[in-house]
Amino acid sequence: MKTPKNAIVAGISLLFAVLLSGCGVLSAPANGQSSATPAADSVSIAASSPTPAEPTPKPEIVVFGAEASRSFQEGVTDAALQGQYAVTFISGGIKALASYQPSGSICAIVYWDDPKDTLPTVGFPVFAYAARGQTGAGNVPLLVYDASGAAEDALERAIAYPPHETPVRLIGLFSSETSPGYTAWKAAVAKGRIFPKAEFFLNDLEMQAASVWFAERLDEFYPGMIDAVFAETGDLAIAAVHQLRGRTREDMEVFSASSDANADLSLSSLMPAVFGADLYKAGELCYEGAAALLQGKTVESSVLSPSILEYSPNP
Repeated sequence: MKTPKNAIVAGISLLFAVLLSGCGVLSAPANGQSSATPAADSVSIAASSPTPAEPTPKPEIVVFGAEASRSFQEGVTDAALQGQYAVTFISGGIKALASYQPSGSICAIVYWDDPKDTLPTVGFPVFAYAARGQTGAGNVPLLVYDASGAAEDALERAIAYPPHETPVRLIGLFSSETSPGYTAWKAAVAKGRIFPKAEFFLNDLEMQAASVWFAERLDEFYPGMIDAVFAETGDLAIAAVHQLRGRTREDMEVFSASSDANADLSLSSLMPAVFGADLYKAGELCYEGAAALLQGKTVESSVLSPSILEYSPNP
């Protein structure tokens, strides 16, 4: 029996519809969106972070030449511990100051020790300690040490301590024959207060020459022949003290008319008194002046007078 042609076509059409309907159910996701993931190349994008800027250096005080005095360094350091600005020490004095290139805002302190040197012109404020009484520094404010009276006071102490009958037998150590110390010495000799046993003038000689000369004089004078030694500078005083210690001589004392060369730190029973600048105080005052300059204040020059620094067996 033959199947009608129309029936066969109808059955094929129905079967094709069912197949299409099933494919649609299997391929459509529940949310109506296509589940197919398109193929694409993976691209990584890294965000570039900016390089952090260098921090701005804090203002500071830079100290030049303070190696000339430990007491001066200590004065500056202790003032900085109580102050607003940190300090940096650079050796070399005037020459180092002239070539210094700061990386930020600074004020310089310079220990101006040699009168033959000239303060350089630099691009930052400067406060100077004029250790030899120098002036004429242009617009640079100064703390000027005025040694007036130091030689006379030191010589007076040499005469009076301990009490001696006048004229007192002294050895004198001087920087030159035209120095203030020798002028005071000659005046005391003229008044009959000093019996000069020996005189030494350094002039342009090396300090070793003074040490050798004094050692030879000690060999000439046995204990009891000399009452005291008057030294015009700290270097000369220390040279005399070293020779006395090396020969265990305790029959005389040394009196210095200057606190330079760290003579202020060499006080002892052999050198009971030093007349000169209070260099610790000078360091403090220089820090205060430099700090004021960093703050944009006007700072005037000032004068530091001699002080009496005395030995005490009790710390």
